[in-house]
Amino acid sequence: MNQKELGQFKAELKTLLKKHSVSLSFEVSGGSDTHGIHGEHFAVVDSEDKIHDLNEYSWMLYPNDL
Repeated sequence: MNQKELGQFKAELKTLLKKHSVSLSFEVSGGSDTHGIHGEHFAVVDSEDKIHDLNEYSWMLYPNDL
């Protein structure tokens, strides 16, 4: 991905997030601390601050997760 493609991707993502009034979040379980991170996953947070998990136990979000 070159800089032009990255710019286009970011613009499309921004438009999509605005359209649905959501943000993306990286979450960890409540037991995580400086000695270890557990339950890592990506989530969508809606306008009412409700968290909707997108995947489980991953530092990456892939198309197949959706």
